[in-house]
Amino acid sequence: MEDLLDSISNEICDKVRSQIDIKRIFRQKPDQAITVINQGITVLDKWQRQYQETKMQIETEGTVKRWEFTKAKEIFIKPKHMMSILMDMRAVCTTLKEFFSLLGPDLKAVTGDADSIDD
Repeated sequence: MEDLLDSISNEICDKVRSQIDIKRIFRQKPDQAITVINQGITVLDKWQRQYQETKMQIETEGTVKRWEFTKAKEIFIKPKHMMSILMDMRAVCTTLKEFFSLLGPDLKAVTGDADSIDD
């Protein structure tokens, strides 16, 4: 069962990684990138919460005495690490969004040099 959970965890992480390509994500508009990153965080978080909810439900029902695996911590190392990285990426995208809003049309109108600001 632990191997199955480990495979599920790896598959979820791989899918999130394929959807959030670091080479492409920062070329998108910050709002789009934040949306994709938030979706990745949600998927990883949902996987961990679903495991815990299922564990609690099985233990409450009493059909199985314990829903505990020796590799349970190892199964969630990768998703937790990925969530941490995605949260950092979201912070970078938020900063970029704020930065681009400062360099918007108002600044271009004041300076009169839109090309230099775009560069």
